[in-house]
Amino acid sequence: MVLGEVRKHLAAHLSPRAALVGVGNVMYGDDGFGPHLVRRLRNRTAVALFEAGVAPENITGPIRRLRPETVIIADAVRRDGPAGSLCWLAPDDLASQAALTHGPSLEIFLAFLAQLLPAAIHVLGMVPAETGFGRMLSEPAERCLAELVGCIAELCPAAGRDERT
Repeated sequence: MVLGEVRKHLAAHLSPRAALVGVGNVMYGDDGFGPHLVRRLRNRTAVALFEAGVAPENITGPIRRLRPETVIIADAVRRDGPAGSLCWLAPDDLASQAALTHGPSLEIFLAFLAQLLPAAIHVLGMVPAETGFGRMLSEPAERCLAELVGCIAELCPAAGRDERT
């Protein structure tokens, strides 16, 4: 099980008033964790989903119009731990280390969101195994995504759907 403590955080913050933003590059293996998560959650959760790719700053308008209570950024992060493991971070945790698998635009995006919205902002990070160009998602990332999608769909199912039946 890759969720561990992250499940408690998700249970506390997921709601139809939450936004989940998938950040990363799907052409670089596990760096595409965020966009792959958003794609797999479509029609399975009431959480507002945004696929930001490598330019999260381009979706600030739609997020601002939504006015979510919580914004969760899903991205690959460099952390100690096995590939495919998850971590729950505050935006300040990213500034204190070289945690991101790509440029500093996410830190700038997080700072901008914090000024723009009164929302709680969190980072849902996954430790990547493969981030080379042209790589597919690694097995640990695939297992992580399968478990995470099931968890999110269970905690905040799509409107009118009962995921337990």
